[in-house]
Amino acid sequence: MGAGGMSEITIYRLRAESGDALWEALAGASAGKARPYVWEDAPGARHFDEARVRLPYAELTAGEPVETTDPDTGEIVETIPSTPTGFWLCDVVLVDESDAGLAALAAAVDQAASG
Repeated sequence: MGAGGMSEITIYRLRAESGDALWEALAGASAGKARPYVWEDAPGARHFDEARVRLPYAELTAGEPVETTDPDTGEIVETIPSTPTGFWLCDVVLVDESDAGLAALAAAVDQAASG
């Protein structure tokens, strides 16, 4: 535990071209671990440790603003729709532990986002 009895929470955000690619990356990061992030219990039956892994979700970016008229009030309302980027994300949350393999995968996401 951290100072004052508080738990330290580390969140790793992973990014890939598909949910399957994220599963594969987590399978690699799970190698040799007593508690894997993902596993397969039958051919094609893939599972995530949902206590620590947020299931893969589509990465979205803000689209162009669109003005519409609210049908109830007649007021003009500006909305900004979300547009898929074509990539998938998932977050791994660890409590009072860290993982160098996940840190490396997450660093690649940070470099892609900044570069």
